[in-house]
Amino acid sequence: MAANNNGIERVTHHSNTGHKFIFVFSVQYLSVKKEFTFKEEFNTECEASPTAWSCEMFFQKVLDDGRACILVTLRRKGYGRNPVKACISLYIKDSAEKYLFNSPKIERERIVAGEVIEEHLVENLPFPEMRSYFNLRLKVAVFIDIISCHSTTGKINSETFRQQKFLYDRL
Repeated sequence: MAANNNGIERVTHHSNTGHKFIFVFSVQYLSVKKEFTFKEEFNTECEASPTAWSCEMFFQKVLDDGRACILVTLRRKGYGRNPVKACISLYIKDSAEKYLFNSPKIERERIVAGEVIEEHLVENLPFPEMRSYFNLRLKVAVFIDIISCHSTTGKINSETFRQQKFLYDRL
């Protein structure tokens, strides 16, 4: 993985079944910053059906009631009318290496230009130590699959998710 100038490690993989984009980054010192926004724009550069995308995640310091909230937005940009399928998998660890936001994959079919996928993730962190770990440092991996651009079928199976988690655990 290569890091760009803003500390985001980025991997792109194109295949005959679709396009995978992986972004790995850290969120540090939310207790001081109060909030952090991750934003990346990318293109599939697909010969069959090129698409452009914007992914944004908004992090904020743990609320006084112990809730940690993250807003995830994936927006298809451009002008294409061809529908595609998008799958987002998130892996988030705190500074104690504990996985947070045991979120299911976010999946939408038949997305056309201008459509937006938006999810609010919430995790309850009842103990001060847990809040401190969250506010100190988060390690985040975002896996985005754009599929069904080459054909009408596009499946991400459980083996793919095991491979993603294995990759993230090695980071």
